Amino acid sequence: PYREIVAAGAEEAIASFLDEYPRAVLKPGHEHLANRIFFIACDGGDIVVRQRDRRWRWPRATGLAELAGLIGAHPWVIQQMIISRDRDGRAFDIFVHAHKDGNGRWALVRSYARLSEAGALATITHWGGFLGELDYVLAGLGDRGSALTTRVRSLGLKIGETLDSLYGGRLDEIGVDVLVDPQHRLWIAEVNSGPVSRFHEFERARLHVAHSMHMARRFKAGHTLSDII
Repeated sequence: PYREIVAAGAEEAIASFLDEYPRAVLKPGHEHLANRIFFIACDGGDIVVRQRDRRWRWPRATGLAELAGLIGAHPWVIQQMIISRDRDGRAFDIFVHAHKDGNGRWALVRSYARLSEAGALATITHWGGFLGELDYVLAGLGDRGSALTTRVRSLGLKIGETLDSLYGGRLDEIGVDVLVDPQHRLWIAEVNSGPVSRFHEFERARLHVAHSMHMARRFKAGHTLSDII
Protein backbone atom coordinates (compact mmCIF):
# COMPACT_ATOMS: atom_id res chain seq x y z
CA PRO A 1 0.00 0.00 0.00
CA TYR A 2 1.25 3.47 -0.90
CA ARG A 3 0.10 6.99 -1.60
CA GLU A 4 1.58 9.82 -3.61
CA ILE A 5 2.14 12.93 -1.49
CA VAL A 6 2.23 16.42 -3.01
CA ALA A 7 2.93 19.71 -1.24
CA ALA A 8 -0.69 20.84 -1.23
CA GLY A 9 -2.45 18.96 1.55
CA ALA A 10 0.66 16.97 2.46
CA GLU A 11 0.07 17.13 6.21
CA GLU A 12 -3.47 15.80 5.93
CA ALA A 13 -2.45 13.09 3.44
CA ILE A 14 0.38 11.82 5.67
CA ALA A 15 -1.89 11.87 8.73
CA SER A 16 -4.57 9.89 6.90
CA PHE A 17 -2.05 7.27 5.77
CA LEU A 18 -0.59 6.89 9.26
CA ASP A 19 -4.09 6.42 10.67
CA GLU A 20 -4.35 3.34 8.46
CA TYR A 21 -0.71 2.19 8.57
CA PRO A 22 1.04 3.32 11.80
CA ARG A 23 4.46 2.28 10.43
CA ALA A 24 5.47 3.82 7.12
CA VAL A 25 8.32 4.84 4.84
CA LEU A 26 8.42 8.30 3.24
CA LYS A 27 10.73 8.92 0.29
CA PRO A 28 11.04 11.07 -2.85
CA GLY A 29 9.17 9.67 -5.81
CA HIS A 30 11.40 11.31 -8.41
CA GLU A 31 14.92 10.43 -7.30
CA HIS A 32 16.83 7.60 -5.68
CA LEU A 33 18.63 9.20 -2.76
CA ALA A 34 19.20 6.84 0.14
CA ASN A 35 19.72 9.66 2.61
CA ARG A 36 16.23 10.96 1.87
CA ILE A 37 14.41 7.88 3.16
CA PHE A 38 12.45 8.42 6.39
CA PHE A 39 11.09 5.59 8.53
CA ILE A 40 8.03 6.60 10.55
CA ALA A 41 6.36 4.92 13.52
CA CYS A 42 3.38 6.14 15.54
CA ASP A 43 3.96 5.65 19.27
CA GLY A 44 1.04 6.75 21.39
CA GLY A 45 0.55 10.44 20.74
CA ASP A 46 4.03 10.84 19.28
CA ILE A 47 5.61 10.26 15.90
CA VAL A 48 9.08 8.69 15.83
CA VAL A 49 11.15 9.27 12.69
CA ARG A 50 14.44 7.61 11.75
CA GLN A 51 16.76 8.68 8.96
CA ARG A 52 19.83 6.46 8.83
CA ASP A 53 21.50 7.07 12.23
CA ARG A 54 19.36 10.08 13.18
CA ARG A 55 16.19 9.80 15.24
CA TRP A 56 13.49 12.26 16.24
CA ARG A 57 10.45 11.99 18.50
CA TRP A 58 7.80 14.65 18.08
CA PRO A 59 4.24 15.19 19.27
CA ARG A 60 1.93 14.12 16.45
CA ALA A 61 1.07 17.63 15.24
CA THR A 62 4.71 18.69 15.20
CA GLY A 63 5.81 15.49 13.46
CA LEU A 64 3.20 15.82 10.74
CA ALA A 65 4.23 19.42 10.09
CA GLU A 66 7.92 18.46 9.91
CA LEU A 67 7.26 15.60 7.50
CA ALA A 68 4.96 17.69 5.32
CA GLY A 69 7.70 20.31 5.13
CA LEU A 70 9.92 17.82 3.28
CA ILE A 71 7.64 17.81 0.25
CA GLY A 72 8.76 20.24 -2.43
CA ALA A 73 7.90 20.74 -6.08
CA HIS A 74 8.01 17.01 -6.85
CA PRO A 75 5.72 14.36 -5.33
CA TRP A 76 6.96 12.01 -2.63
CA VAL A 77 5.68 8.52 -1.86
CA ILE A 78 4.58 7.11 1.47
CA GLN A 79 4.40 3.32 1.79
CA GLN A 80 3.37 0.88 4.46
CA MET A 81 6.51 -0.29 6.26
CA ILE A 82 6.97 -4.05 5.96
CA ILE A 83 9.16 -5.79 8.53
CA SER A 84 11.51 -7.98 6.47
CA ARG A 85 14.34 -9.62 8.46
CA ASP A 86 16.67 -12.54 7.96
CA ARG A 87 17.51 -15.23 10.53
CA ASP A 88 20.12 -12.94 12.15
CA GLY A 89 17.63 -10.12 12.61
CA ARG A 90 19.06 -7.89 9.88
CA ALA A 91 16.69 -6.03 7.59
CA PHE A 92 16.77 -7.52 4.11
CA ASP A 93 15.11 -7.33 0.76
CA ILE A 94 15.43 -9.25 -2.47
CA PHE A 95 16.43 -7.72 -5.78
CA VAL A 96 15.23 -9.42 -8.94
CA HIS A 97 16.71 -8.21 -12.23
CA ALA A 98 14.88 -9.35 -15.38
CA HIS A 99 15.57 -8.66 -19.07
CA LYS A 100 14.10 -9.81 -22.36
CA ASP A 101 16.13 -12.51 -24.09
CA GLY A 102 17.00 -13.36 -27.68
CA ASN A 103 13.42 -14.50 -28.32
CA GLY A 104 11.78 -11.42 -26.82
CA ARG A 105 10.72 -13.29 -23.68
CA TRP A 106 11.41 -12.23 -20.10
CA ALA A 107 14.36 -14.00 -18.48
CA LEU A 108 16.14 -13.75 -15.15
CA VAL A 109 19.42 -11.81 -15.08
CA ARG A 110 20.11 -12.33 -11.40
CA SER A 111 18.36 -12.39 -8.02
CA TYR A 112 20.07 -11.80 -4.69
CA ALA A 113 19.40 -10.63 -1.15
CA ARG A 114 20.53 -7.28 0.20
CA LEU A 115 21.14 -7.18 3.94
CA SER A 116 21.46 -4.15 6.18
CA GLU A 117 24.16 -3.22 8.59
CA ALA A 118 23.29 -4.52 12.08
CA GLY A 119 20.65 -2.25 13.62
CA ALA A 120 19.92 -0.37 10.39
CA LEU A 121 16.54 -0.26 8.67
CA ALA A 122 17.71 0.16 5.07
CA THR A 123 19.62 -2.34 2.93
CA ILE A 124 22.00 0.23 1.43
CA THR A 125 25.38 -1.27 0.52
CA HIS A 126 27.35 1.97 0.93
CA TRP A 127 25.87 2.35 4.43
CA GLY A 128 27.49 -0.89 5.52
CA GLY A 129 24.95 -3.28 4.03
CA PHE A 130 26.05 -6.18 1.87
CA LEU A 131 24.84 -8.61 -0.75
CA GLY A 132 24.11 -12.27 -0.13
CA GLU A 133 23.24 -15.14 -2.42
CA LEU A 134 19.50 -15.71 -2.27
CA ASP A 135 19.71 -19.46 -1.65
CA TYR A 136 22.06 -18.94 1.30
CA VAL A 137 20.03 -16.18 2.96
CA LEU A 138 16.81 -18.21 2.71
CA ALA A 139 18.47 -21.53 3.61
CA GLY A 140 17.38 -21.19 7.24
CA LEU A 141 13.79 -21.71 6.12
CA GLY A 142 14.52 -25.20 4.78
CA ASP A 143 12.10 -26.36 2.10
CA ARG A 144 10.10 -23.18 2.55
CA GLY A 145 13.21 -21.19 1.64
CA SER A 146 13.64 -23.10 -1.60
CA ALA A 147 9.99 -22.57 -2.48
CA LEU A 148 10.26 -18.89 -1.60
CA THR A 149 13.27 -18.49 -3.89
CA THR A 150 11.26 -19.96 -6.77
CA ARG A 151 8.27 -17.72 -5.98
CA VAL A 152 10.40 -14.55 -5.91
CA ARG A 153 12.08 -15.30 -9.22
CA SER A 154 8.74 -16.17 -10.86
CA LEU A 155 7.26 -12.96 -9.47
CA GLY A 156 10.01 -10.89 -11.10
CA LEU A 157 9.32 -12.41 -14.50
CA LYS A 158 5.56 -12.04 -14.09
CA ILE A 159 5.95 -8.37 -13.19
CA GLY A 160 8.00 -7.87 -16.35
CA GLU A 161 5.28 -9.44 -18.49
CA THR A 162 2.50 -7.50 -16.77
CA LEU A 163 4.13 -4.07 -16.90
CA ASP A 164 5.33 -4.64 -20.44
CA SER A 165 1.75 -5.28 -21.56
CA LEU A 166 0.63 -2.06 -19.84
CA TYR A 167 3.34 -0.04 -21.61
CA GLY A 168 2.70 -1.47 -25.06
CA GLY A 169 5.72 -3.75 -25.14
CA ARG A 170 8.19 -0.89 -24.72
CA LEU A 171 10.02 -2.32 -21.71
CA ASP A 172 13.02 -4.59 -22.08
CA GLU A 173 14.47 -4.54 -18.56
CA ILE A 174 13.26 -4.12 -14.96
CA GLY A 175 14.53 -4.34 -11.41
CA VAL A 176 12.14 -5.40 -8.66
CA ASP A 177 12.66 -4.85 -4.91
CA VAL A 178 10.77 -7.48 -2.91
CA LEU A 179 10.24 -7.66 0.86
CA VAL A 180 9.38 -10.82 2.82
CA ASP A 181 7.28 -10.41 5.97
CA PRO A 182 7.33 -12.78 8.98
CA GLN A 183 4.50 -14.82 7.41
CA HIS A 184 6.66 -15.23 4.27
CA ARG A 185 4.34 -13.12 2.17
CA LEU A 186 5.97 -11.18 -0.67
CA TRP A 187 5.57 -7.42 -0.95
CA ILE A 188 6.68 -5.35 -3.94
CA ALA A 189 8.50 -2.29 -2.63
CA GLU A 190 9.58 -0.81 -5.95
CA VAL A 191 9.96 -1.53 -9.66
CA ASN A 192 12.25 0.48 -11.92
CA SER A 193 13.18 0.29 -15.57
CA GLY A 194 16.84 1.22 -15.16
CA PRO A 195 18.20 -1.22 -12.56
CA VAL A 196 21.79 -1.09 -11.35
CA SER A 197 23.87 -4.01 -12.62
CA ARG A 198 27.40 -3.24 -11.49
CA PHE A 199 27.51 -6.51 -9.53
CA HIS A 200 26.42 -8.66 -12.47
CA GLU A 201 27.18 -6.72 -15.66
CA PHE A 202 28.23 -9.81 -17.62
CA GLU A 203 24.94 -11.61 -16.91
CA ARG A 204 23.02 -8.51 -18.01
CA ALA A 205 25.14 -7.99 -21.14
CA ARG A 206 24.52 -11.57 -22.24
CA LEU A 207 20.76 -10.98 -22.39
CA HIS A 208 21.00 -7.38 -23.55
CA VAL A 209 23.07 -8.29 -26.61
CA ALA A 210 20.83 -11.26 -27.42
CA HIS A 211 17.71 -9.10 -27.21
CA SER A 212 19.29 -6.36 -29.33
CA MET A 213 20.07 -8.93 -32.02
CA HIS A 214 16.49 -10.20 -31.80
CA MET A 215 15.19 -6.67 -32.37
CA ALA A 216 17.60 -6.13 -35.26
CA ARG A 217 16.51 -9.37 -36.96
CA ARG A 218 12.87 -8.36 -36.72
CA PHE A 219 13.62 -4.93 -38.14
CA LYS A 220 15.61 -6.46 -40.99
CA ALA A 221 12.71 -8.81 -41.72
CA GLY A 222 10.52 -5.82 -42.51
CA HIS A 223 8.81 -5.11 -39.21
CA THR A 224 8.27 -1.43 -38.46
CA LEU A 225 9.56 0.04 -35.23
CA SER A 226 6.03 0.10 -33.79
CA ASP A 227 5.66 -3.59 -34.65
CA ILE A 228 8.93 -4.48 -32.94
CA ILE A 229 8.14 -2.75 -29.65
